[in-house]
Amino acid sequence: MTPRLVLALVLAAAALAVCVTTCGERRAEGLELPAPAQLSEPAPGELAPAPAAAAEPLARDEAAARELEPAEEPGAADPYPPLPEDPVELGACALELHLVDDETGAPVAGGVQLWRLRAPETHGWSAGDQRQAAEHVPSEGFTFEALPAGEYRVVHLGDAPDAPDPPAFWVNGALTVHTLRVHPAEKRVVFLELRDLGGARLETIDVRRGHSSASEREPATPEWVRARAPKREGWGWGGGGAGGSYSSSHRSWRTLTAGPRGFELGEVQASDRDTERTQTFRLRDASGAEVDLDVGPLPAANGRLLATFVGEDDALANVRLPDGGDARGWEETHWVKLHPAVADDAHPGADFGDTLVEVVLYDRRATPLHVAWRLGQGFAPVVLDAEER
Repeated sequence: MTPRLVLALVLAAAALAVCVTTCGERRAEGLELPAPAQLSEPAPGELAPAPAAAAEPLARDEAAARELEPAEEPGAADPYPPLPEDPVELGACALELHLVDDETGAPVAGGVQLWRLRAPETHGWSAGDQRQAAEHVPSEGFTFEALPAGEYRVVHLGDAPDAPDPPAFWVNGALTVHTLRVHPAEKRVVFLELRDLGGARLETIDVRRGHSSASEREPATPEWVRARAPKREGWGWGGGGAGGSYSSSHRSWRTLTAGPRGFELGEVQASDRDTERTQTFRLRDASGAEVDLDVGPLPAANGRLLATFVGEDDALANVRLPDGGDARGWEETHWVKLHPAVADDAHPGADFGDTLVEVVLYDRRATPLHVAWRLGQGFAPVVLDAEER
């Protein structure tokens, strides 16, 4: 046996001894050694499969993996954070409230807001007038309970927008009785004076009562309120929106003859503090031209509406398109409305030229394209791409 062969045998024996010792220790610790991989022999004519790629090393732990992820940037601060809470103060007083019509003295029902004047400051708000409660008062009256003593005002939401400010009164002791004289928004007979485009007065007109609509709105804060304010900068006022709407219509035509104040259109319900009301009339002149008249703000009892009659075709003929044509051949949905001028003591300079003509055209994507002009100010073209006709 050569020296080189003897040396190889010695080294092999030493390696075998180390392996036996390590395996024995691992078995003593309860650790299983992985089984040797079983390799299948390729079929005749097949290539041996490529060895599997080594698995990607796993992260040492989840914390280490998270450290590798970029930190999320904090979002921008809300420029209009919500207002701080402003709860009302409670007390031991009660208020029995009755509503009566200012003209007739008859009991009425209606929604009200109860405002406490000069409410003290809190941790989040300065001192000022505060809305203590909002309730519907039936005709027999309503009792507010758990009120702090102090000075109050009651706002009747059914009052006309130009109603006088409600008086202030004191609440003291176990029970205070207060009667508020209210000024409900009334139905008012509306008169309309019409002229044609040449300035001649129209003596007859066909009228059909159209849609009447009423949209609930958040009552405006009374002008006399000394508002409370949040003590921290950045707080914004939350908004209240419309609560809903409804509409109705009547479809019969009637022919009217003009009197000294124009055509008597009939009664229209005026808007009040929490409801915006509009009434539409369909007008038809002797030539058969038709157009809608939208009655929004009503004139005073001694006033009337002024309008220049512009039929739908005439209005569309004055809407110029970029191709040089007009909108009379508009194939999509469209509508035309006249908005009259209000002539009364509050609007002494009203004129027929103040009539507002409003045209809305819908393109092929159902996008409304709006144009409006006053008859005393000429016409304005619609900005519209020619291919959208």
